[in-house]
Amino acid sequence: MIDLRAFGTVWDFYNWIFGTNHMAEPPNTYGTFVALGFIVAFYIAILELKRREKEGFMKAQMQKMKVGGMKWGETLLYTVIGFILGMKIGGRIFSTAEYQAMGPNNYILSSEGNYLVGFLFAVVFFLYNYIDNKKNYTGPEVEKDVLVRPFEHMGNILLLALVGGILGSKLWDLVGNLNSAKMFLKNPLQSLQSGLSIWGGLWGAALLIYFYAKKHAINISFLLDSLAPAYFLAYAVGRLGCQMSGDGCWGVISDGFTKPAFIPQFLWGQNYAHNVNNDGVPIIGCTENFCSMLPYSVFPTPIYETIAVIVLFFILWSLRKRLTKYPLLICCIFMIMNGVERFLIEFIRVTEKKMYFGISGTEIITKHQWVALIMIGFALITIPRILKRGPVIPTLETNQPVGN
Repeated sequence: MIDLRAFGTVWDFYNWIFGTNHMAEPPNTYGTFVALGFIVAFYIAILELKRREKEGFMKAQMQKMKVGGMKWGETLLYTVIGFILGMKIGGRIFSTAEYQAMGPNNYILSSEGNYLVGFLFAVVFFLYNYIDNKKNYTGPEVEKDVLVRPFEHMGNILLLALVGGILGSKLWDLVGNLNSAKMFLKNPLQSLQSGLSIWGGLWGAALLIYFYAKKHAINISFLLDSLAPAYFLAYAVGRLGCQMSGDGCWGVISDGFTKPAFIPQFLWGQNYAHNVNNDGVPIIGCTENFCSMLPYSVFPTPIYETIAVIVLFFILWSLRKRLTKYPLLICCIFMIMNGVERFLIEFIRVTEKKMYFGISGTEIITKHQWVALIMIGFALITIPRILKRGPVIPTLETNQPVGN
């Protein structure tokens, strides 16, 4: 049997590999995988946006932008970032006892830190940014038309996905969860450390991206079609983070089910030793920060979802070129795939069923399954309309850049 365990932080994994005893502190394992997921999705989305532009389905847009000047706002932002970064690093180095007493996450989200080191960092960040702006100074700030290609919006879209993902994820957790709502009202910053949902993040990010696309005259249908395959890969990486950290997104108890002989034990049941939530019973002799394990085996549903979503990604990726001419069709297929996958996995996940908004009968299935059904229903209604509307004819303009 493969002996698997969880790792609350990246340092826990480092200690396990190299036999060291470094303190368990950020970066957290789950957060690291989420960041990796964003990077992977960013790359895949850029490839798809470039392809659609090259084939004439999306166009570069002339937009008014302010160029030149000294960019004092940017300099101020970097100065503030430098101060916060220096304050926390200084506190970690020179106030170790206080750092350990509060715990890494609480310390980072508090006002504690070394203000002298923060000031020194702020000065360094300010001078570096000021000198760089001075070197590239081209005259007073003016407004001019700049040609912006579709993929060049991905930096802003990534930022919006991050902000919308966090806010949407937390909002999703608060709906119908009284304990999370109380914790949020008591300490909003600390509340953000837990209870984050991948699906809530998806819809929060989608909403902000929609408004951004409207503002910048980006074809929202083609944009969503370009982002859909990328989301599948980001989801897969994020679920690996769930598995590695043991954040509670596991399945129901598997001990009562008969395991088929061809399935390895680690794919059938795990106890998530050293899980980041410290759920279960104490591990005898453990001296780490996370010293608990489940007293029974549960289905490792994050592994199942990772495998399923990777397969779905390759299916969707293979369809995208043939269906490019039908705006929003790829997105609708994605919604059906994602909805079916999530609806089915919920039957063996540890998810609470309860009545929502006081409506009797809503407790039959989980809130994730309700949303999955809505997604599937919306896609099934929309697809016939897309096909009836017919394909879009691409247009290539002579002044439109189409290379890499």
